Amino acid sequence: MDFSKSKPAVTKGQMNYEANHLKKKLKTFDPEKFKEINALKNFDAHPMFKVWKKVLKIGKLFSLSF
Repeated sequence: MDFSKSKPAVTKGQMNYEANHLKKKLKTFDPEKFKEINALKNFDAHPMFKVWKKVLKIGKLFSLSF
């Protein structure tokens, strides 16, 4: 099987969570890098990921859209 074209998915919410987690760690361990990262408005995902903008809940099933 060729998996070279498949991309793991991540939601915008997960990206925000990870960015905030990184900032919290940097604030403690590398204040200078924290200042640099904290000034950024948006984080881009690595190209290997497909970013889903939203997750819609429909009944008991989840429908994912991007």
